[in-house]
Amino acid sequence: MVSKEWLTRHGVAVRRVDRGGAITFHGPGQLVGYPILQLKERREIVPYLRNLEAMVIQTLGSFGLEGDREQAPSGQRPATGVWVNNEKIAAIGVRLDGNNVTSHGFAINVDTDLHYFDKIVSCGLSNRTATSLNVCLDRPVGMQQVQSKVVQAFAEVFNYELNDGDQT
Repeated sequence: MVSKEWLTRHGVAVRRVDRGGAITFHGPGQLVGYPILQLKERREIVPYLRNLEAMVIQTLGSFGLEGDREQAPSGQRPATGVWVNNEKIAAIGVRLDGNNVTSHGFAINVDTDLHYFDKIVSCGLSNRTATSLNVCLDRPVGMQQVQSKVVQAFAEVFNYELNDGDQT
């Protein structure tokens, strides 16, 4: 827990939102996507979350990284998100309204200042660390390149057809 003074000094704004998951961080160096889709039924929310994870895993694979989902002990629900070498690289939190319309979404750490994660219990998961695409690859990756890969992976995972101009 940090003081309000620390938050102010570091230019950090805190916002309460109505979405799945616990506390998270959004800041420079992250690719944040909030797809807005209408699901047919409320029970489609878990498959939707798994598809968002699959989209991130496919994106990471296009950079030669192996991302994975958390493997929970038998009988327990795994934490939502994507990990590389047991470090969280992408957070996912979604809200579903009364009409089954999604809001919020995912955040992929591309070139994120990971020190912010030292100040929170990210996604309610204690003793877990965060990483970024640039750290995992040990080289910088352009945000536009990641965005393009995310758009391609989203279209494939969710079975959407891309039109000219959809790659940006």
